[in-house]
Amino acid sequence: MTTCKRSRCRWTTLVTSLAAILAAPHAVADVRTAALATGSVGGGMLELVDGGAESLPDGATQLFLEVVINQAPTGQLAPIGLVDGRLVAAPATLRALGLAWPETDGDATGAPVVLEEIPGVAVTYDGSLQRLHLMVPVALLSGPTATFGYVPPPAPTLSAERARRACCSTTTSSPRATATPAR
Repeated sequence: MTTCKRSRCRWTTLVTSLAAILAAPHAVADVRTAALATGSVGGGMLELVDGGAESLPDGATQLFLEVVINQAPTGQLAPIGLVDGRLVAAPATLRALGLAWPETDGDATGAPVVLEEIPGVAVTYDGSLQRLHLMVPVALLSGPTATFGYVPPPAPTLSAERARRACCSTTTSSPRATATPAR
C-alpha cells in the first residue's frame, strides 16, 4: 500500500482501493456474460433436448452432452447413456436432434440405439468438454438442405413466339437486306 505523509493521501488511496474492490465482481460478471454470449466459454446457452432420458437402460451412466452434428454446434444438451463404454440414445432423442430416425413399433418401447452401430455415422465423445460429435450423412438429416457458395442463375428461356420473331424478322437498315447483286 502506498504510504503518504498526509492524512488526505491515505483517504484517497483508501477510496480508490475500495472502489476497485467493489467494481471487481461486476467486471468479472460482465466478462463472463460477454464470453457466454459470444460462445467462447461453454458454447453459450444450451437447450435441453426433450424426451428419451427415462428410456435409457438400467445401469447406464446418464450423461448430458452438448451435441455437434457435422461440425456445427446444435446448441442442445442431449441425454446420452454410457453402457459398457458404448454411447446409447433413445430414438426420441435422435429425432429431437434433427436426425431422420424412422418410427417403428420397436420405438414405442423406447429401446435405446447404440450410436456407434448406426450405419454411416461417425461418433466422437469428448469427455473433457462433455461434447458428442456426430458426423452424419445428409440422408439421415431431417431438416431442409441448405446450399452454400455460388449458385448459377437459371438458364434463360426463349418462348417459341419470341424465337420466331428473332429468327425471321429483317430490318431494312441492315446492309445485307438492302444490298443488290453486283452486275
